[in-house]
Amino acid sequence: VTWFSGFGLFVSTCPGMIWQLSGSQAEMIPFAGTWVDGNNGDEGPALERRLNNPSFLASWPGQGLAVADSDNRRVCIMEFEALS
Repeated sequence: VTWFSGFGLFVSTCPGMIWQLSGSQAEMIPFAGTWVDGNNGDEGPALERRLNNPSFLASWPGQGLAVADSDNRRVCIMEFEALS
């Protein structure tokens, strides 16, 4: 779970999804992932990127959300353009 100023709270779940929590009822809005574990590269829209056990999130000022994609042994940067 991480907080990103201006965008709110984000949480990771398995299989391979990142959610933005929004509003007073904490509505879960899909931010990244496809519901299918895997790895389809580091390019493309966040909602088309496959993640495999996203285990840690951190805000990356000026860039977006850093995601530790543990089982793929990588760190992905998910940009906030889609939310602006």
